[in-house]
Amino acid sequence: MDIEEAGKLVNDADARLVPLFMRRTKASESIAAYKGNHNMPTRDIKRKQEFPDRVSPGVEESLKPYVRELYATLFSLSRRYQDALRSETSGPV
Repeated sequence: MDIEEAGKLVNDADARLVPLFMRRTKASESIAAYKGNHNMPTRDIKRKQEFPDRVSPGVEESLKPYVRELYATLFSLSRRYQDALRSETSGPV
């Protein structure tokens, strides 16, 4: 594969990632509302601990550290977004 083909693959993956990220973020809105209505903390430690088992199957061993970092970033963004939503609707979290 030459660099142009590889670049097209990256561009295609990027075009797919953004809608998936938006879908995930929309789900976070519902989660934030539920947690707010039930006086639950934003951080879900159990879910964070379970994530390697959910996403690791099928991931090449050499990519696992990067997948872990990707999910750590996604979890952080989700928490920040949920915190922002909850503070808009109910004051400080």
